[in-house]
Amino acid sequence: MTALPKKFCSKVMGDPMYVMSIDRGINEVGEDVKYKGWGRVRVQVDSGAIDTVAPKTTPPGHEVKPTKASKAGTGYVAANGTKIKNYGEKKVYGYLDDGAGACMTMQCADVKKTLGSIREMNQNGNVVIVDGEDSVMIHKATGNMTPIKHEKGQFYFDMWVK
Repeated sequence: MTALPKKFCSKVMGDPMYVMSIDRGINEVGEDVKYKGWGRVRVQVDSGAIDTVAPKTTPPGHEVKPTKASKAGTGYVAANGTKIKNYGEKKVYGYLDDGAGACMTMQCADVKKTLGSIREMNQNGNVVIVDGEDSVMIHKATGNMTPIKHEKGQFYFDMWVK
């Protein structure tokens, strides 16, 4: 695993890398795959999401901190025009399937699953290639490649968190 500059994450857990929908039966938090206090958060890669968003309960046990936007009542709008409440954010630290350390800032909102914003992934130094089974996220500074899985028409990666 290649070490990253600490500027990419304020709290270092291993060598973290910032990575920053529709319901087709892919589980949000893998309760069935917990291992010694670790659980899976499935992050659906979303080209239309302005921010990375997650339900306020994902992952369990992580504190939601209010932001200027959440305090001001600024939320989100779904594609159908439905307003979505923003509760604040949480920083989530963990590991990807390939063992690379990762950290993500997730905006907590009234959503059903975690949507990983490609815009934020790009802003944090990643190239995202969505190409069926050959989909991948590449961290430009290190060349670290994270496979993006493709299942039931959705693109996602898993993040393992305490």
